[in-house]
Amino acid sequence: MCVLRPLLLSVVIIICYFVTGPYNCVAAVKKTSCHVQDGRADCRHLSLSLIHLDVSYNSITKVDGGLCQTLPLLQTLNMEHNEIFVLKKEDVSHCTKLTRLIMASNRLKLQGEPFSALQSLEFLDVSINKLKSAKLGTQPQLPNLVNLNLASNDFTTLKKDDFSFLNHSTKSTSPQPVIGASKNIGAWLL
Repeated sequence: MCVLRPLLLSVVIIICYFVTGPYNCVAAVKKTSCHVQDGRADCRHLSLSLIHLDVSYNSITKVDGGLCQTLPLLQTLNMEHNEIFVLKKEDVSHCTKLTRLIMASNRLKLQGEPFSALQSLEFLDVSINKLKSAKLGTQPQLPNLVNLNLASNDFTTLKKDDFSFLNHSTKSTSPQPVIGASKNIGAWLL
């Protein structure tokens, strides 16, 4: 099919040319991937109806706060295995439709309450980030979260208030969150 696509496109343009004239026929191959340059992913050419974006295994160093303004319907964002150091609330504040956020294998330092705007988020993976604490926030947030992966980080203690930011779910019948924290160094609940 991939070999036939350019041929088919050429045939359509030729037919269009003879039927409607030379100035009414325009065709372009649609790009379906992002261009990464200098640690930033440029996805401006993607359709606004994009709902799943996987930019894993790149060299992305920061999340542009306008990403979800460009992709307002985005539900899944996979940014695992990149080089993201700092994540702030402004970076994902417009990602209101996001239900899955995968930030595993970066070197995250959370600044402020980066997940507080993600009211629809159901799945969050921040494993393998060398996080020093399981506490991802101090304010009530992530009311729809049902799966949190904290595996393979560097915290040594689980404190009773580490997950207090999850205690304010708006779903009265929602399932209890699943929290994965395997392979952390000597985790103890205090």
